[in-house]
Amino acid sequence: MLESDRREFLRLLAAAGALLAGARSPQEREATVTAAATPFYAQPDGEWCLVRFVVAGLEAPAGRLRAFDAARRPLGTAGVLPSGEGRLYGELWLPVAALKRFRTELAAPGLSRPLVTWHELAPAPRWTVWWVAVLDPEELAGAVDSLAPLPRAVQLGLLKTMGAAINPLPAGWGAPGGELPFLRQVEAARRAATAWDLPLSPIAVLGEGKSDLATLPTVLAGSGIAAVLWLRAPETGHYRWQGRDGSLVEVVALTERSSASALAVRGGLDRLAASVERWLAVAPDLGSAAGGKREGPRAKARGRSGGQDPSGERLAVLVSTSLEELTEAWGGLRQWNARFAYPRFVTSGAEALLRQAGAGGEAALPVRPPSVTTASVPPSLAAAGAQAALRAAERDRRAAAMIETLVRVLPERRASGLEAIAQQLAFPLPGTLVFNPTSYVRSDVARLADGSERMVTDVPPLGYAYIPLGSGGGGWRPCAGESGSLTVETKQFAVTLDPASGAVKSLISADGREWVGSPHGLNAMSGARLEGFARQYLPGVGARIVAQRRWARGGMVRTTVTVYETLPFVDLVNQVEVSGEEAVGCQFGFAVEVDAVDWEIPAGWERTAPPCTATPLRWVRLAGKAGTVLMASLEWAAVEVDGSGLVTSYGPRGLWRHRVAVMPAGRSLSPEEPWRLGWGLEPLVTAPVPGTGGATLPSFGRLLVVDQPGVVVLGLEPAKREEAVVVYLQELTGRTRTVTLGAALLDFEDAELVDLLERAQGSPAWVIPGGAGVVVPGSGVRALELLGVRLARW
Repeated sequence: MLESDRREFLRLLAAAGALLAGARSPQEREATVTAAATPFYAQPDGEWCLVRFVVAGLEAPAGRLRAFDAARRPLGTAGVLPSGEGRLYGELWLPVAALKRFRTELAAPGLSRPLVTWHELAPAPRWTVWWVAVLDPEELAGAVDSLAPLPRAVQLGLLKTMGAAINPLPAGWGAPGGELPFLRQVEAARRAATAWDLPLSPIAVLGEGKSDLATLPTVLAGSGIAAVLWLRAPETGHYRWQGRDGSLVEVVALTERSSASALAVRGGLDRLAASVERWLAVAPDLGSAAGGKREGPRAKARGRSGGQDPSGERLAVLVSTSLEELTEAWGGLRQWNARFAYPRFVTSGAEALLRQAGAGGEAALPVRPPSVTTASVPPSLAAAGAQAALRAAERDRRAAAMIETLVRVLPERRASGLEAIAQQLAFPLPGTLVFNPTSYVRSDVARLADGSERMVTDVPPLGYAYIPLGSGGGGWRPCAGESGSLTVETKQFAVTLDPASGAVKSLISADGREWVGSPHGLNAMSGARLEGFARQYLPGVGARIVAQRRWARGGMVRTTVTVYETLPFVDLVNQVEVSGEEAVGCQFGFAVEVDAVDWEIPAGWERTAPPCTATPLRWVRLAGKAGTVLMASLEWAAVEVDGSGLVTSYGPRGLWRHRVAVMPAGRSLSPEEPWRLGWGLEPLVTAPVPGTGGATLPSFGRLLVVDQPGVVVLGLEPAKREEAVVVYLQELTGRTRTVTLGAALLDFEDAELVDLLERAQGSPAWVIPGGAGVVVPGSGVRALELLGVRLARW
């Protein structure tokens, strides 16, 4: 009886509760409280996470929210205030990682009793944000050099406190005029670091510019750069770049979101907190890119792995290359770290960043080559002109530096440059001194001191030859007979121009093969019309056609097509008058189905399959089953190649040269042949020889001797030390070997290896007075400093 009464009582009590619940207002039934963990953790130990609460479905001006753990111990109380759209918003610091579940009780107008909600939250990740300050040397120079001595010292001292370093790569890097400016690009940053007593960062920040040259690892590793932070990369990741010579450089590829400008550092901590939270929502986790999240110290203490603990520490990077940006952020970051344990901002050196990011070790990082370079076509006329001028200036500078290495050891100087050498020579007849600035024996046409032209043969590489006056062939003269013919022919080639456009419509080699395979012809310009021509020849040199063409872009084009008696190539020279915005475009349609395209880049080469676009330094090679075509130019800004053998070359107004060589299928092609063709376009340097000097120099000779083919001297530069010269060697065939560098006109006492910044790197494989053995990696570059350089005794 008592038991049945008890059951009835409980039934009635439950029914009464249901009636009471049904009596709750619609607003009470629809009200909800949701919680979300934010990435913010409180000082001092980072155990308490800021939790954001949102109340929806309740029309109330405000409310009070209390939080309890599962044992109903109070955790905290927060006010909830309107945030718009009929919602209330509040925040509370809670030890989320230590709570499996917790409950909240909301009291607010419109609620007959507190609204109870149970929550289960995963901890938010604990972020460490590395603020890497790697400053651009040019911008820093503009900001610091204008300061008075005392403010400058204060500014530089502050930069040291901030952990700032000098970015090794200049902002506009990657478009050099030649090999040596490319190899020595870090030199300007090193000088800046020395001048301002700031460290040169061993980690480069790569922003704008060419970031995908195959020789980039060679330059960076050869300059002591261990790693690259690549902003605005196509995709994020953590890996290593490997050059063809085996050089390895660690790469952290980031997007534009990793630029410090992505954060709003002005306006106080509240604005910064909102900016940081938005940024972390899209920031790449460098730890994941490195092969997994790192296990934070608190996760270890709880016995969890980084993969199991969602609050495991994550790593993000912000890169600051602006002095103004860094100084504005510095005070705010210190205040931030005093308030928050996480996200925490670390401003230590970038080396520590890579140690943390590479927790898996270098061996765990994938290795890949830099991507193949692509060019933007068509480039602008202004860009093409600027690039051609830059290359011409570097060729002149490089040749002058080589000549200077000999001039500075002459017993006396009465002039500068090649003339200083010419005036030292004692010969019975005056003549012309012809200097060859390339690494190959040259046979080419030279203009002598008396104005005549002749073929000079076998001028030594990096050397000179004396040509007596009276030995020239005079000037080019009109061809006798067949004045109306548009064909010129030698033993090497027969070339015929199109009578309508002035393009080359036929190029037949000595074996009878036709190499023009497109109705456009070679050296074709859209809308060009031939207005006149002349056929000329020079005994012992060859024959040429000089054509006047009117172009649709409103200018004249003077085209000279030259075929030689002994030289195995054809030269096409355009003197272009043009206006407009786009670069000059010439089409070359070859009778070759192209399977692969190679082209020269500074200190190396690239390869890809057509169709492709490229920015060659000097030469392009088109390889197919039917044969190979080599093209070279010193002025082109970009090249576009399709698979049918059609090449579109873009260049500047003014002088624009192309050189074309062809090889049928089956002919053996030396690995260095493209360089020989391309470098052969570089102008010979001449100076008059009075013949009255007293120096016992030979009538021809070279500065130094390299004992193996396929290894070339990129340049000679006067070293920082007296009586020293730096020699840059490049291996072209892909085989690592020991090369002997020997004395010739220049003698030397000793030698040592140096990096691309002329810092000592040890001894060569062997060294004796006047000789040194250097191990040059396949497709790599080595720098060697010759000590005690003097004029060889004859």
